[in-house]
Amino acid sequence: MLSREEVLKIAKLARLTLTEDEIGFYQKQLTRVLDHIQDLNQVLTNKEAFVQHVPVDAEPFREDVAVPFTNHDGLMKNAPPLRTIAFCYPLLWSRTNGIWYAQYSTIAFRISEEGL
Repeated sequence: MLSREEVLKIAKLARLTLTEDEIGFYQKQLTRVLDHIQDLNQVLTNKEAFVQHVPVDAEPFREDVAVPFTNHDGLMKNAPPLRTIAFCYPLLWSRTNGIWYAQYSTIAFRISEEGL
């Protein structure tokens, strides 16, 4: 199991402040992740088993066809805040005196009555 100090070091590198309960929780969770990685490292594979590309004889799951997108309202409902014709998204998160601040930037998309 990861030690308390190791969890605190990881938290410091991630710039997180953890409560005592969170330290115990992450000790268990991070240990489980590392144990799983160790298990995966024990699996015997040869170089030929590693696939770097899609084989030429691979069967497609479906035909690749372009279809018009009709759910503009659903897309906009899940989109970040909108400023005129640009989406607003957090560019940088910073913490001052224990409080997180988001500095926003914008990315422009052409938005019309027909949709994006």
